[in-house]
Amino acid sequence: MPPARFALILGLVITAAAATVALAAWVGPVAGGASMGGLLLAALVARAVLGRRA
Repeated sequence: MPPARFALILGLVITAAAATVALAAWVGPVAGGASMGGLLLAALVARAVLGRRA
């Protein structure tokens, strides 16, 4: 995978994670717990995609 593409994907994943954390803090602790589960799922999917293309 070209370094530029890897950097783009990594940047998108980090941005999505930051947005999820910000939303979780804004919505509250109950919904925030669900959002953190979604963040974990997104991280696992990104890892699978990046691992497959490496």
